[in-house]
Amino acid sequence: MATFRKAVKNLTDARNEFAKGGRADLVAANTTEIAILEKYLPAGLDAAKLEALIVEVITATGATSKKEMGKVIGALKQRPEAALIDFGVASKLIQAKLP
Repeated sequence: MATFRKAVKNLTDARNEFAKGGRADLVAANTTEIAILEKYLPAGLDAAKLEALIVEVITATGATSKKEMGKVIGALKQRPEAALIDFGVASKLIQAKLP
């Protein structure tokens, strides 16, 4: 799963660069590849569930500052829902929640 997620992320980044460069043919090719790979990935957590989970983990770990972000990320990775979490999005949410 991690390999598929990484591939989708790389293709998405490349697609964005191709769009900036005006390469519609490569944008279309990457979009097709992304759609194929996403069929094999489980649906991720929606934003509300992810935010609730992050609040729960912050409370459970007792994290009070951004310096303790690693502790929160580590606890999230131990959760059963870890395979469904986009940790890039989670990181931004954690930063927003911690002073």
